[in-house]
Amino acid sequence: AYTLQIEGDILWHFDDYVRSIEQYKKAAFLYQKEKRLVNAIAIYEHMLSMDEGSDEILAQLIYFYLLTDWQEK
Repeated sequence: AYTLQIEGDILWHFDDYVRSIEQYKKAAFLYQKEKRLVNAIAIYEHMLSMDEGSDEILAQLIYFYLLTDWQEK
């Protein structure tokens, strides 16, 4: 998962937002499988900052918040 996250960071740095989002989503999925939800949340928060109008990203972020029972968010 971490490797995919770093790959997403590199793509984002070079302004390849579409491919970076794909890698971030893969990384978040693997973090979820590993029960590392805080890592998945961090990735989705970053993706939301990249694309604030994305309902899909926002919905997934809310889902992760609900899984963690993170009421402050």
